[in-house]
Amino acid sequence: MGRLLLTGWYYNIENFTKKIYRQIFNAYRYKAENGIQFNDLEFAEAVKHIRENIGYYYHHENELKIYMLEHFFKEYIKPFLPKQPKELEAFAWAVKIIQKEKERIKRDPDYYWQRLDDLESYVTYLEEILEDHGIEYLSLEEYTAQRERNGEEYLERLSEIEREYRKKCAAVLLGSGEAIKMLT
Repeated sequence: MGRLLLTGWYYNIENFTKKIYRQIFNAYRYKAENGIQFNDLEFAEAVKHIRENIGYYYHHENELKIYMLEHFFKEYIKPFLPKQPKELEAFAWAVKIIQKEKERIKRDPDYYWQRLDDLESYVTYLEEILEDHGIEYLSLEEYTAQRERNGEEYLERLSEIEREYRKKCAAVLLGSGEAIKMLT
Protein backbone atom coordinates (compact mmCIF):
# COMPACT_ATOMS: atom_id res chain seq x y z
CA MET A 1 0.00 0.00 0.00
CA GLY A 2 2.96 2.27 0.69
CA ARG A 3 4.19 1.84 -2.87
CA LEU A 4 0.75 2.84 -4.12
CA LEU A 5 0.90 6.04 -2.07
CA LEU A 6 4.45 6.72 -3.29
CA THR A 7 3.30 6.24 -6.88
CA GLY A 8 0.56 8.82 -6.28
CA TRP A 9 3.11 11.20 -4.83
CA TYR A 10 5.43 10.66 -7.79
CA TYR A 11 2.67 11.41 -10.33
CA ASN A 12 1.28 14.25 -8.20
CA ILE A 13 -2.10 12.53 -7.69
CA GLU A 14 -1.90 12.02 -3.95
CA ASN A 15 -5.61 12.61 -3.32
CA PHE A 16 -6.57 10.00 -5.90
CA THR A 17 -4.24 7.37 -4.45
CA LYS A 18 -5.44 8.16 -0.92
CA LYS A 19 -8.98 7.55 -2.14
CA ILE A 20 -7.91 4.20 -3.65
CA TYR A 21 -6.10 3.35 -0.42
CA ARG A 22 -9.31 3.96 1.55
CA GLN A 23 -11.37 1.87 -0.88
CA ILE A 24 -8.96 -1.06 -0.63
CA PHE A 25 -8.91 -0.77 3.15
CA ASN A 26 -12.73 -0.61 3.18
CA ALA A 27 -12.86 -3.75 1.02
CA TYR A 28 -10.59 -5.47 3.53
CA ARG A 29 -12.70 -4.22 6.43
CA TYR A 30 -15.94 -5.31 4.72
CA LYS A 31 -14.53 -8.81 4.28
CA ALA A 32 -13.36 -8.94 7.89
CA GLU A 33 -16.66 -7.68 9.31
CA ASN A 34 -18.75 -10.06 7.19
CA GLY A 35 -16.68 -13.16 7.86
CA ILE A 36 -15.41 -13.40 4.29
CA GLN A 37 -12.02 -15.08 4.04
CA PHE A 38 -9.21 -12.57 3.54
CA ASN A 39 -6.41 -13.44 1.13
CA ASP A 40 -3.22 -11.35 1.43
CA LEU A 41 -2.02 -12.39 -2.01
CA GLU A 42 -5.31 -11.32 -3.60
CA PHE A 43 -4.96 -7.83 -2.14
CA ALA A 44 -1.25 -7.60 -3.00
CA GLU A 45 -1.94 -8.55 -6.64
CA ALA A 46 -4.72 -5.98 -6.87
CA VAL A 47 -2.59 -3.19 -5.40
CA LYS A 48 0.27 -4.06 -7.76
CA HIS A 49 -2.09 -4.08 -10.75
CA ILE A 50 -3.59 -0.75 -9.76
CA ARG A 51 -0.16 0.79 -9.20
CA GLU A 52 1.09 -0.42 -12.58
CA ASN A 53 -2.00 1.00 -14.31
CA ILE A 54 -2.42 4.13 -12.20
CA GLY A 55 -2.50 6.47 -15.22
CA TYR A 56 -5.37 4.61 -16.84
CA TYR A 57 -7.35 4.34 -13.63
CA TYR A 58 -6.78 8.00 -12.83
CA HIS A 59 -8.69 8.86 -16.00
CA HIS A 60 -11.19 5.96 -15.71
CA GLU A 61 -12.17 5.89 -12.05
CA ASN A 62 -15.34 3.86 -12.63
CA GLU A 63 -13.27 1.13 -14.30
CA LEU A 64 -11.17 0.99 -11.14
CA LYS A 65 -14.24 0.53 -8.97
CA ILE A 66 -15.48 -2.25 -11.21
CA TYR A 67 -12.04 -3.89 -11.18
CA MET A 68 -11.90 -3.84 -7.38
CA LEU A 69 -15.44 -5.19 -7.02
CA GLU A 70 -14.76 -7.99 -9.50
CA HIS A 71 -11.37 -8.78 -7.98
CA PHE A 72 -12.28 -8.71 -4.30
CA PHE A 73 -15.93 -9.75 -4.37
CA LYS A 74 -16.34 -11.84 -7.55
CA GLU A 75 -18.71 -14.40 -6.01
CA TYR A 76 -20.61 -11.86 -3.91
CA ILE A 77 -21.53 -9.50 -6.76
CA LYS A 78 -22.94 -12.25 -9.01
CA PRO A 79 -26.50 -11.84 -7.66
CA PHE A 80 -26.43 -8.17 -8.68
CA LEU A 81 -25.25 -8.79 -12.25
CA PRO A 82 -27.53 -9.43 -15.22
CA LYS A 83 -27.61 -12.93 -16.66
CA GLN A 84 -24.65 -13.59 -18.91
CA PRO A 85 -25.55 -13.98 -22.62
CA LYS A 86 -25.60 -17.56 -23.92
CA GLU A 87 -22.75 -16.84 -26.34
CA LEU A 88 -20.44 -15.77 -23.51
CA GLU A 89 -21.44 -18.79 -21.42
CA ALA A 90 -20.68 -21.10 -24.36
CA PHE A 91 -17.32 -19.42 -24.94
CA ALA A 92 -16.39 -19.72 -21.23
CA TRP A 93 -17.41 -23.40 -21.32
CA ALA A 94 -15.21 -23.98 -24.40
CA VAL A 95 -12.24 -22.28 -22.75
CA LYS A 96 -12.68 -24.46 -19.65
CA ILE A 97 -12.78 -27.61 -21.80
CA ILE A 98 -9.62 -26.55 -23.64
CA GLN A 99 -7.83 -25.90 -20.35
CA LYS A 100 -8.81 -29.35 -19.08
CA GLU A 101 -7.59 -30.90 -22.34
CA LYS A 102 -4.26 -29.09 -22.03
CA GLU A 103 -3.82 -30.49 -18.54
CA ARG A 104 -4.59 -33.99 -19.78
CA ILE A 105 -2.15 -33.64 -22.67
CA LYS A 106 0.62 -32.55 -20.30
CA ARG A 107 0.42 -36.01 -18.80
CA ASP A 108 0.69 -37.67 -22.27
CA PRO A 109 3.10 -35.63 -24.43
CA ASP A 110 2.87 -38.07 -27.37
CA TYR A 111 -0.89 -37.57 -27.66
CA TYR A 112 -0.65 -35.11 -30.55
CA TRP A 113 1.70 -37.30 -32.57
CA GLN A 114 -0.56 -40.30 -32.20
CA ARG A 115 -3.67 -38.28 -32.96
CA LEU A 116 -2.05 -36.55 -35.96
CA ASP A 117 -1.09 -39.87 -37.51
CA ASP A 118 -4.65 -41.18 -37.12
CA LEU A 119 -6.21 -38.01 -38.52
CA GLU A 120 -3.85 -37.84 -41.48
CA SER A 121 -4.80 -41.37 -42.52
CA TYR A 122 -8.49 -40.60 -42.08
CA VAL A 123 -8.26 -37.40 -44.17
CA THR A 124 -6.60 -39.29 -47.00
CA TYR A 125 -9.36 -41.91 -46.81
CA LEU A 126 -12.11 -39.24 -46.97
CA GLU A 127 -10.44 -37.41 -49.87
CA GLU A 128 -10.31 -40.65 -51.87
CA ILE A 129 -14.01 -41.31 -51.26
CA LEU A 130 -14.95 -37.76 -52.27
CA GLU A 131 -12.86 -37.95 -55.46
CA ASP A 132 -14.28 -41.38 -56.34
CA HIS A 133 -17.82 -39.96 -56.16
CA GLY A 134 -16.94 -36.70 -57.94
CA ILE A 135 -17.79 -34.52 -54.93
CA GLU A 136 -15.91 -31.24 -54.79
CA TYR A 137 -14.33 -30.11 -51.54
CA LEU A 138 -12.20 -27.24 -50.30
CA SER A 139 -8.45 -27.56 -50.36
CA LEU A 140 -6.62 -27.24 -47.06
CA GLU A 141 -5.64 -23.63 -47.91
CA GLU A 142 -9.22 -22.70 -48.87
CA TYR A 143 -10.62 -24.35 -45.77
CA THR A 144 -8.05 -22.62 -43.53
CA ALA A 145 -8.82 -19.21 -45.06
CA GLN A 146 -12.58 -19.77 -44.67
CA ARG A 147 -12.14 -20.93 -41.06
CA GLU A 148 -10.03 -17.85 -40.25
CA ARG A 149 -12.67 -15.52 -41.74
CA ASN A 150 -15.42 -17.25 -39.79
CA GLY A 151 -13.31 -17.18 -36.63
CA GLU A 152 -12.63 -13.46 -36.96
CA GLU A 153 -16.33 -12.75 -37.50
CA TYR A 154 -17.22 -14.88 -34.48
CA LEU A 155 -14.67 -13.14 -32.26
CA GLU A 156 -15.87 -9.70 -33.40
CA ARG A 157 -19.48 -10.65 -32.63
CA LEU A 158 -18.43 -12.13 -29.27
CA SER A 159 -16.45 -8.99 -28.42
CA GLU A 160 -19.47 -6.83 -29.16
CA ILE A 161 -21.69 -9.03 -26.99
CA GLU A 162 -19.11 -8.87 -24.19
CA ARG A 163 -18.86 -5.06 -24.46
CA GLU A 164 -22.63 -4.75 -24.15
CA TYR A 165 -22.68 -7.15 -21.20
CA ARG A 166 -19.84 -5.25 -19.48
CA LYS A 167 -21.79 -1.99 -19.94
CA LYS A 168 -24.82 -3.56 -18.28
CA CYS A 169 -22.67 -4.96 -15.45
CA ALA A 170 -20.97 -1.60 -14.94
CA ALA A 171 -24.32 0.16 -14.75
CA VAL A 172 -25.57 -2.36 -12.20
CA LEU A 173 -22.38 -2.36 -10.10
CA LEU A 174 -21.96 1.41 -10.08
CA GLY A 175 -25.68 2.00 -9.56
CA SER A 176 -26.14 -0.64 -6.89
CA GLY A 177 -25.72 0.79 -3.43
CA GLU A 178 -25.14 -2.71 -2.04
CA ALA A 179 -22.20 -3.48 -4.35
CA ILE A 180 -20.50 -0.10 -3.91
CA LYS A 181 -20.98 -0.42 -0.14
CA MET A 182 -18.24 -3.05 -0.21
CA LEU A 183 -15.71 -0.33 -1.12
CA THR A 184 -17.04 2.58 0.92
